[in-house]
Amino acid sequence: MPPISFDGKNWDKRFSIFNRIFVFYGTIFKKNFSYNSWEYNLLIILKHLIVLILFPFYTPVILIFKIFNLKIIHVDFTQFGAVIHHVDFLIKQNKLYKKPKKLILLAPHYLVVNKYLANVFKKEVFVSESFLFYLILYPLMHYNLTSVEAWDAETTNKKNTYNIVHKNYNLKNGSYFLNIYDGHIPKINYIKYLSEYGLNEKNFVCIHLRDPAYYNYNSCRDVEIESYVSAINFLIERKISVVRFVHKNSKSIKSLNNKFYHEYTVDNDINKSVQYYLIKNSKFVICTQSGIYNLNSLFDVPFFLTNAIPVNICGVVKPQDRIIIKKFKYKNTNKFLKIHDIINKDLNTLPEFNITKHNIEIVDNTNYEILDGVKEILNNINEGNYLNNRCAYNELVKYHPFNCTDAFIPRNFKI
Repeated sequence: MPPISFDGKNWDKRFSIFNRIFVFYGTIFKKNFSYNSWEYNLLIILKHLIVLILFPFYTPVILIFKIFNLKIIHVDFTQFGAVIHHVDFLIKQNKLYKKPKKLILLAPHYLVVNKYLANVFKKEVFVSESFLFYLILYPLMHYNLTSVEAWDAETTNKKNTYNIVHKNYNLKNGSYFLNIYDGHIPKINYIKYLSEYGLNEKNFVCIHLRDPAYYNYNSCRDVEIESYVSAINFLIERKISVVRFVHKNSKSIKSLNNKFYHEYTVDNDINKSVQYYLIKNSKFVICTQSGIYNLNSLFDVPFFLTNAIPVNICGVVKPQDRIIIKKFKYKNTNKFLKIHDIINKDLNTLPEFNITKHNIEIVDNTNYEILDGVKEILNNINEGNYLNNRCAYNELVKYHPFNCTDAFIPRNFKI
């Protein structure tokens, strides 16, 4: 069962059985009520009933969990971004408590979108890849007494504490990063890739964009590669190689036929291992709000988050990171909304649901805005001072989450 649920209108933490019945009713009698079919929602109800029926039988185990202060992390392993985003957050949040819990991560291979992900956290939590262990403890993953979920980190949660936790974790520990482990991720193919294309560590930039062809599912987070061409050419002119991660349906740009520009298809475990090390050892990363951007909280590498949406969290957390957001404008007047208007109309949490209601369209970042942010990050790297070009004032910084993150908005970006 999902740790974060949708009732046809709003996202929320784990549903009760009554919430699930309501959603099931809506999928049958209301058009476009849910992302999922009535068959899927019926299956979820049946699973939930089984978990509830088993509760009395698990009482002794629940008592053991209570005595030894144990909690299972409930996370959706089918999404790369959710695994990093939620597990990293929950571990950091837990370490800020006066009496931290002993956390358990159940991650059998068949469930995990990237087989390397779970063991990245093995120095911080107990990780089990056993399918049998997963089946035995499955009900406990859904009881509040024996598990934790990351609703506090969710973008759609108006009271989320995502950026506050990352900021406070750094204040307490003098670092933004957990003690991660990647000895299990093979490095040989990464080394071969560097050799094949003549790349040197820390002298290439990685780009990961969520494009409209991604899984044949359109989202307000989608962008067009054409908006990034000026920034890519700027880097190429300075003999900085650019590695763009793509999938089989991604659009290629013929004008970028240059030895300093590479497209790398990520569609299997070998490619994923290469992608991991490329990001970890890059000069910086240009990305959108999808999957890969969550690695910014694991790696001491600058991330430039572009076309960020929704913006109820700031998806980058470090002083060397930069963020620019998508804009909104009224269709009838072409007038851009200010940040307080964006928040008042709930466009910061559920933009796709609210733009039609208010006759508003979403506007992507321009070539100039993306290029300007790239110039700022590169200049900061060259000077070794990430605070040099920080924005002295921007309307965004008055509002959550931008008033509680250590990342910055580029100096020239306006909303």
